[in-house]
Amino acid sequence: MIPREFLVATFPKGRAAEDPSYRDGKGHAIVDYRILVPAGTDPARVRVKATLWYQSWAPYFLAARVAASDAAAVRLRALTEHLDLDGTELEHWKLRVGAATWSAPR
Repeated sequence: MIPREFLVATFPKGRAAEDPSYRDGKGHAIVDYRILVPAGTDPARVRVKATLWYQSWAPYFLAARVAASDAAAVRLRALTEHLDLDGTELEHWKLRVGAATWSAPR
């Protein structure tokens, strides 16, 4: 069993800590976005498109990690310098999880 003190850093923080859909252990959460449209906007013409991305490493984190001089950093630097992600689904170290478009009913 992993000691609690090692797990604390992985616990949800902020509003996620009280979100029942996040805490149910199924690995999902519900996020609500509220978008203000300019006054006078015809609601029938509103269209919203959302894309969810997954990024395991932010570019700044990778840059900081490969800047170190220990053996693991040297190995990681060699791997990432020879990894060509251009034009792939992993370009920019992120993956598109899904997207949806919603249009107001007419």
